Amino acid sequence: MIGQELGLVPLHAYTAGDEKRTPKGTAIRGKPRKMTFWVSKIADTDASTSLEDALLTLTRKLATRQAFLAELVASGGRVEYFVGLFVDRCAGVEISSALMVQLVKLGIDLSFDVYGVDDLAGVGVKDGGVDRG
Repeated sequence: MIGQELGLVPLHAYTAGDEKRTPKGTAIRGKPRKMTFWVSKIADTDASTSLEDALLTLTRKLATRQAFLAELVASGGRVEYFVGLFVDRCAGVEISSALMVQLVKLGIDLSFDVYGVDDLAGVGVKDGGVDRG
């Protein structure tokens, strides 16, 4: 439902009440999901696309779904851009005030997880995210 409303394809999704599953897909009986979870990529971009541009593009798309986002937040849900930054040296990110204003209007939180080279030891990187199992 969330994907249809937003016009985006999820990478991972489940609904409150769904049976939990192991990473290999085996159902875990008696362990229903307590919340609904839905995640998608920000965008398919290349190295020349800035984070700001990718976020602006997605934010413009989601602005057309403002009523749905407001309903999610009003019902106790949370809308968040979670950005994982993988760096091997000093790096910085700038987010413009114009983008921040748009995020506030839509009720979208912005969070960053920064992973350095030492953080990635023994952790596989898969599908633009961290694969821990």
